[in-house]
Amino acid sequence: MGGQLARAVLLGGPPLSGDGLPEDLPSADRLRLLGYIDRRNDFVSRQPHITGSPDTPRIALEREIASVIEKPGIDQEAWEIAWAAGDAPVARAPEQPEAEAEWAESILRSRPDSPAAPYFYAFLASRYRLMFERAPGDDRAALERLARKYRTMLERTRGAGDSLFVLLAGDLDGLPRLSDDATRHPREYLPDT
Repeated sequence: MGGQLARAVLLGGPPLSGDGLPEDLPSADRLRLLGYIDRRNDFVSRQPHITGSPDTPRIALEREIASVIEKPGIDQEAWEIAWAAGDAPVARAPEQPEAEAEWAESILRSRPDSPAAPYFYAFLASRYRLMFERAPGDDRAALERLARKYRTMLERTRGAGDSLFVLLAGDLDGLPRLSDDATRHPREYLPDT
């Protein structure tokens, strides 16, 4: 996917288009991605008094959760998560990965059985990776700790039982860097498993 899916779902990048899908993509994966794209394009926020889908951080979060998860009740869950965030960073500001990671961790603690959990696993993987890329290079222990957290969240994302999340994890991990000035990848700091 060349990073397109990870950028669209996790990093506030441009939306994914059906025209831009790889030609060699298996048909089941293609159908799952097209379903995501259709839900994203048809999304309307549940927040009262909002017409259309203006691109505010809360609406963007609500839209991504509701679009990427295929489970009954996800629209309500996405709305509750996005609009109950209070003053927390709302998942669209990769320049604050530490605060966003704390927020996402609190969501998973408060809603352990949430159907949105796979989204938050992928989201946390992206934020741990951003934190890893920005960590001082001379703190090997911190780099290894962040690399382990990144790998753990990637494994949970892949294990979510949904082909879209397998693709998303692979797409995120396949990016050489998330930050413009990054020079390392977490896998360089972990033993092969």
